[in-house]
Amino acid sequence: LQEALSQVENAETHSLLGNSYLGLKQSSTALSHFNKALDLSPNHSKTRYSLAILLAERGELSNASKQLQRAIILQPIFLFQARKEKLFQGTAFEKVLL
Repeated sequence: LQEALSQVENAETHSLLGNSYLGLKQSSTALSHFNKALDLSPNHSKTRYSLAILLAERGELSNASKQLQRAIILQPIFLFQARKEKLFQGTAFEKVLL
């Protein structure tokens, strides 16, 4: 299935694959798909939000905060979603979530 999906070169497909691997706790593979999605579509807000989650889980809080901020700028609804996300409750995200 992954081989068939990966032949479709669009941001949404790579974002979905990234989220699937994120759910399976395969962060390296998820990161690869998120990066590919952003190469294809730098303003793909869902990918930026998911990448922020992945980076926060890995403890890369500064980078996670930057990705979250970009996601919110691109799609303001993510602000409300992020305020509910436990990963984003630390001080590294205060400025972004105000």
